[in-house]
Amino acid sequence: MKQIKIASFTLSTIAIVFFLAGCADDSSTNPVVIVPPTAPSGLSATMVSWSAVRLSWTDNSQDEEGFRVYQKEGVGNWSVTDTTGKNTTTVLVSGLTPETGYSFRVQSYKGNTGSSNSDSVSVLTSKEGVIYGYQFIKIPAGSFNMGSDSGKPYEKPVHLVTIAYDFWMMETEVTQKQWTAVTGSNPSFWKGDSLPVESVTWQECKNFIDSLNTLYPGKGFRFPTEAEWSTPHGRVRIRFSPWGMIASLVDGRDGTEVIQAATHIR
Repeated sequence: MKQIKIASFTLSTIAIVFFLAGCADDSSTNPVVIVPPTAPSGLSATMVSWSAVRLSWTDNSQDEEGFRVYQKEGVGNWSVTDTTGKNTTTVLVSGLTPETGYSFRVQSYKGNTGSSNSDSVSVLTSKEGVIYGYQFIKIPAGSFNMGSDSGKPYEKPVHLVTIAYDFWMMETEVTQKQWTAVTGSNPSFWKGDSLPVESVTWQECKNFIDSLNTLYPGKGFRFPTEAEWSTPHGRVRIRFSPWGMIASLVDGRDGTEVIQAATHIR
C-alpha cells in the first residue's frame, strides 16, 4: 500500500510538472504583442472664446480605445489635459488664460500602449471678451431703476429691476462685415465693412440668430430680454442711430463660460 501511494504521488507530480512546462513553452512561442494604434494627423485649433479652443484631428486608427490630449503653456512641460473615447475627432479645451500662448498635440491609445504624437498646433488666446472674433464686454449683475414717470404710458412707472447674473454684451453693433460673413448678403444703405448693419427687419435678425446657432452649436444665441437691453451698462455701450442698430449679448447666468448671445433691434 505504501508503494502504491508513492507511485500515485509521483505520477501526479510528473503530470503537474508536465502541465506547467507545457504552459510555459506555449507562451514563449506565442507571445502577446499589442500593436500601437496609428497616430492621428491634421490637428487644427479654432478659438471659441478668450478661454476656450476647439481642437480637431483626423482619426487614422481602426482599433484605438481613445485619445489623449496634451497641452503646454508657453515653454512649459507637456501634460494630459483631456482624454476622449474612441472614434473622436474633436474636443473643446476650456479654462485657458486670456492673452497666453498654448500648444496642443493628440495621441491615440490602446491599453497602456500609445501611438506617436500628432503634429503640435499652437494658439495665442485673445483678450477677455472675444468670442468668434466678436468683442464683448461684461455687464455685472445688479439692480437699477427702469421706466419713466414722464415718458410714454407704457414706460410708467419707474420701477426697480434686478438682474441676478452677469452677462456679456457686444461692445459695438454687429458690423456689415460680420453680417455678410454669416448671411452672405448686405442690405445696408450706407455701405462699409466696419459700419453697423442697418435696413434689416426683425425676421432677418431672427434668421441671422438661427444661422449663428447653426454655425456655432450649443451657444444659445437669442434676443435679450427688455431688462437686459435696458441695463445702464448696456445703454452707455450701445451707439444708436435713426434707423436702429443691432447689438449682441452673452448670458453668463449659469456661472460657466458657455456662451449665449443675443441680437436686438431698437
